Amino acid sequence: MKRNLLAVLLCLMALPVFSQNDIPRLMKEGVALHDEGKFDEAIRKYDSVLAIDANYYDAMFEKSYTLTMNKGYDECIVLCKRMLAMDPKNTNTRGVYVNWGTALDDKGDPEEAIKVYTEGIGKFPDYYLLHFNKGVTLMLSKKNEEAMLCYQDALKLKPLHASSHQFSGRIMASSNRIASILSFFSFLVIEPQGDRAKQNYQDLTKLVLQGISTTNDGKNVNINIDASVLDKSKKKTDDNFASAELLFSMSSALDNDEKFKDENAGARLFRKMESLVSMLKEQKSGGSGFYWKFYVPFFIEMKDKDQLETACYLATVNADDAAVMKWLGDNKEKIEGFYGWLKEYKWK
Repeated sequence: MKRNLLAVLLCLMALPVFSQNDIPRLMKEGVALHDEGKFDEAIRKYDSVLAIDANYYDAMFEKSYTLTMNKGYDECIVLCKRMLAMDPKNTNTRGVYVNWGTALDDKGDPEEAIKVYTEGIGKFPDYYLLHFNKGVTLMLSKKNEEAMLCYQDALKLKPLHASSHQFSGRIMASSNRIASILSFFSFLVIEPQGDRAKQNYQDLTKLVLQGISTTNDGKNVNINIDASVLDKSKKKTDDNFASAELLFSMSSALDNDEKFKDENAGARLFRKMESLVSMLKEQKSGGSGFYWKFYVPFFIEMKDKDQLETACYLATVNADDAAVMKWLGDNKEKIEGFYGWLKEYKWK
């Protein structure tokens, strides 16, 4: 019995002993481990902080976030409820709703997740991530129209939120080609590199070339226009780009023209986007809906301020085109100028 007691005492003595002074270091180490993807180790760091101070809010918050990444959904949900009950006015409370909703959604309970996001939005209507996350949950639940409204709210609050542009583009791809092009293009100038950019560039390219085909001998070009586009061109509805789409298809059909055969991907996209934006500028006064009010002024000013060409080269980073990379390497000042303009642009 004495031997067993001695063994326990020796084990306890071997455990690290931390004090209040160690909390900042442990928190920093925990965040670093999370960023490295070492979630189990990060959680242990936060638990070390909570062993010193069981009510240390920041440790609970960071742990709840790491738990969402580590599939510890039930523990995350319990922790989020505890934080809301303990300190509902904490500056991180809006993030608690994000972590709680994420845990519910990833656990497989989207309806409860939507309730949590809705409650969070009621208390923090200006926090874009609550709107965005609610949109993701709605989209995965096949409620695209409701999801689209959430992404729009997120973009109104944070116009340079790349993910909201991306998912907006995906939702609109099947029903509104021009709206989707504007969304994907915006994503690509905000986040031109990475796996997401590669996929979004492919999606953008498909939309740009939609309905365009060549004959087997390559001498003739066919333009296939969906009947619904022709029907829409006669109606006045929100975010109706039917007339612009018809003209845009004609512009895209010129790719095989002899004088454009040597275009690089950036120059080719610039030719088409310049034509599209000019069309939209002419039709702007009659346009209505979110895309007309949010995106169209952005693209018009981009063109008017001579930033559209640079944007097109940034959007085609993933085109596997050496000429595009050379242009980008030779025009670093233009790229800096574009991002300076983008940062200062006043969204409508």
